[in-house]
Amino acid sequence: MPEVIHYPERHRFQIDIDGLEAGYISYTEHNGGWDVNHTEVSPNFRHRGIAKLLVDALMEYTETHHIPLTASCDYAAQFIG
Repeated sequence: MPEVIHYPERHRFQIDIDGLEAGYISYTEHNGGWDVNHTEVSPNFRHRGIAKLLVDALMEYTETHHIPLTASCDYAAQFIG
């Protein structure tokens, strides 16, 4: 399973595979919470569950750190209440 890396200075979680960016999920911070605004997977890595891994990692992080979470990204909104 690929490793998900959090880049807080870039407001995103990212997966790299074989030195290439496979996908990322980005967020904005507002009033102590996060809004997921974009999820993207590179064409060569689609249909491997990368987007779901990114959403899961971000959700786990926000739950652990008690960060309120919303999603303006349509994909992420399917999983984020």
